[in-house]
Amino acid sequence: MKDEVIEELWEIKDKIAKQHGCDIDDLANYYIKKSEKRRKAASSNIFTYVAEQSAQPDANRAVSNEI
Repeated sequence: MKDEVIEELWEIKDKIAKQHGCDIDDLANYYIKKSEKRRKAASSNIFTYVAEQSAQPDANRAVSNEI
């Protein structure tokens, strides 16, 4: 029985490795940069969420106390 998800993941892994010439240092740098971008995006989204939650309600919009 073939696992299509695992097969697709291996294809993606092989494609990324091939793009970097199977060079372990190059691959490590690629994943480090990718991780940093995700971390920055996540922290940016958190700050946006906190700012929105701290904002005063819009006077033109009805505010409901229902849960």
